[in-house]
Amino acid sequence: MNLPEHRVKLLPVPQEDWGAIREAAERIWPSAYSSILDLRQIEYMLEMMYSEVAIGQDVTRGVHYRWIHCAGKNAGFAAFGPVEVNGPCELHKLYVEAPLQGKGVGKSAVEVLAEELRDSGARAIRLRVNRHNANALQFYRRVGFSVYAEDRLDIGNGFEMDDFLMEKPLT
Repeated sequence: MNLPEHRVKLLPVPQEDWGAIREAAERIWPSAYSSILDLRQIEYMLEMMYSEVAIGQDVTRGVHYRWIHCAGKNAGFAAFGPVEVNGPCELHKLYVEAPLQGKGVGKSAVEVLAEELRDSGARAIRLRVNRHNANALQFYRRVGFSVYAEDRLDIGNGFEMDDFLMEKPLT
């Protein structure tokens, strides 16, 4: 087991850090998606999902943004919610900086999030994973998620998300 040197914490992202979330996504996304998505779609999705307006709309509808904090620095970020008692909680984003991938940071972040959501009364975590993203699929299976459905979602501008829907029970 290759756990991070220090315990991973999920720290709230204040509004003044929303631009830093965008910068982190711009660093992480190209290596995560360039082999499976066209560069135009990556750029479109980054603008659609990570502008300060988009993040503000997420927060207004109950999405929580958290820094994945480890060894004294931000190692990535997550976004989840809204949290419903006795219902599933959607994990919208979970990204770890490339140099820290494969070192247990993402696994620890999922464990911390699962504990927080379980304590809040959620019964499961759900997420979407691009069906061609073998690394992400392998990671999520390893941390307890399984595929429960498939979905294609039109995201505009001629692009779509072609995903597996996955769930991790919190019992």
